[in-house]
Amino acid sequence: MITEEQADQYIPENEHAWGYQELAILYFPNVKPESAARQLRRWIMFSKELVTQLTAYGWKPGRKLLTPKQATCIFRHLGPPGS
Repeated sequence: MITEEQADQYIPENEHAWGYQELAILYFPNVKPESAARQLRRWIMFSKELVTQLTAYGWKPGRKLLTPKQATCIFRHLGPPGS
């Protein structure tokens, strides 16, 4: 069995739960937070593959919090914000 400290070294520093709007603002920094969240939802819903992957990680439309796995899935699919 490994210690908590040993387990922590495998978790990237930026891996944390994300507020949906927080993540949306990173992708759409020049619009109001509400608009950014709506636009991110459109991008997510446009891709059936992304929706399927997110659903497998427990995501449901309307959730205000994303798990680290869900956020990583979005980053991998859409690319990093600002790219």
